Amino acid sequence: MIPALLALILGVSAAAGGEARDDHSYLMQVARETWRYFEECRDPASGLVWDHSGENGEGRGEYTGPTNIALDLSSTLAAMDLGIITRRQAQERIGKIVGTLEKLDRYRGFFYNFYETATLKPTVRFLSFVDNGWLTLALLAVRQEFPGEIRQQATAIVDSQDYAFFYDRKAGLMYHGFHTDRRGIRYGHYAIFCSEPRGPSLMAISRGDVPEEHWFRMERARPAEGRDYRKGEMRRYCGVDVQQSYYVYRGVPIVPSWGGSMFEFLMPSLFIDEPRYARTSLGENNRRAVDAQIAFAAESGMPVWGMSPCANPAGGYGEYGAAPIGVQGYPAGVATPHASFLALEIRPLQSLANIRKMEQLFPIRGRYGFRDSVDTSSGQVASVYLALDQGMILTAIGNYLTGGSVRRRVMRDPSMKRAPAILAKERFF
Repeated sequence: MIPALLALILGVSAAAGGEARDDHSYLMQVARETWRYFEECRDPASGLVWDHSGENGEGRGEYTGPTNIALDLSSTLAAMDLGIITRRQAQERIGKIVGTLEKLDRYRGFFYNFYETATLKPTVRFLSFVDNGWLTLALLAVRQEFPGEIRQQATAIVDSQDYAFFYDRKAGLMYHGFHTDRRGIRYGHYAIFCSEPRGPSLMAISRGDVPEEHWFRMERARPAEGRDYRKGEMRRYCGVDVQQSYYVYRGVPIVPSWGGSMFEFLMPSLFIDEPRYARTSLGENNRRAVDAQIAFAAESGMPVWGMSPCANPAGGYGEYGAAPIGVQGYPAGVATPHASFLALEIRPLQSLANIRKMEQLFPIRGRYGFRDSVDTSSGQVASVYLALDQGMILTAIGNYLTGGSVRRRVMRDPSMKRAPAILAKERFF
């Protein structure tokens, strides 16, 4: 009995080990293909990545913005960590990008939303809080990795920015941004807590640019038609009364995002260690969001899951999500690979199975890894790759295979010293 049992255990262990090696090889191949986008789809002189491109540069958009550049920087670090490129290659590439950043036209240290990658001219005069925030976070990771000139250049850019510029003290919220050529008219507030701007908000608080109360002035949930809204308890943090409100989906409480998209729930964890420090709030909520997306896709008759803003296979750009876990609630029907890669660290088995199934069912994999999206009803696949989504894929793979290497760099930067304590304060449920 004992030898037979031991043989069974060893056999199961060997099978599990073989599956793990196969998964690692699969992810490494995807990472190499995705990295090819960043090597080929950029301006050779400035080093800036194009916003989007088809196969071999067809139909490319030769402009870029702060978030694209941020994800290019984090993807370069991930590619180095994974051994796809050498440290010297990463340093040269990042040095070129940071050198170009110094040349770009800015306003009070902040970058405009779009620039031509060849001429470096801004195409709009809009300053976005969240887009600048991602770039600042990426520069924190960069300066933690490379000493000398790159660190000095990155620090000079970061130190030139004061995020109080975007802060509405009366509301306790961040403005979306504003056009510098329209008499400083500001646009809206980021009011819903569990969405992607929370990453830049945490950075701005930890730096001391805005008060900590901002973290607790954002709404956890609000009543919306068709949602199972619960008020929850009232708790006090930093002198702010917080209504710990939430939705209930399939019997599970969850703090919603704006649209119910994976991007809103999980992109901040590429740079912020929510799984470790926000276990009783965002860390747990992110897991519930992934499970809800999986369940909602099945309910909606989708053969694969993963809804998030992405290229619309029929053309243009679209926003997709799981409506029951979103205040506004984006439509479903289109799946995007980057959503599954964002979920790798939370539900690795389900994510890998979903990615593989997507590839089996649809012609979605090409020269630069995974094309941006697929309409699961018609089977139509988007013809383009987006720099933003390619960057989320590669950074997510890097974090998953290295135990969070990109994220660790951000979190050990001195400007993020207060972040763990802020993340640990709240309990959602």
